[in-house]
Amino acid sequence: MTTREVGFAYLNHRAARLHRRRTACAELVTTLALVVSIVVVATVVSIGIARAAEIDAVDHDGRVAVAGLIAFFLTAVGGVTAVITRAR
Repeated sequence: MTTREVGFAYLNHRAARLHRRRTACAELVTTLALVVSIVVVATVVSIGIARAAEIDAVDHDGRVAVAGLIAFFLTAVGGVTAVITRAR
């Protein structure tokens, strides 16, 4: 038994290239789907904000500020979690 037969190394380099190509294609499709969904969400939110401004549905008693503060806090917690997880 040689060292080439032990471990997780690909013995067939053609299969390794095919595996990398398939993985890259899957990642590309996933990334494109994410971009499209972000564009759709941004469009929907923009339309919702425009319609709310039309009927003057903005609440001026501080609830919007509190909601914004909570959203900022949740975003910050998510960012810190991502940094900590990536460091490991």
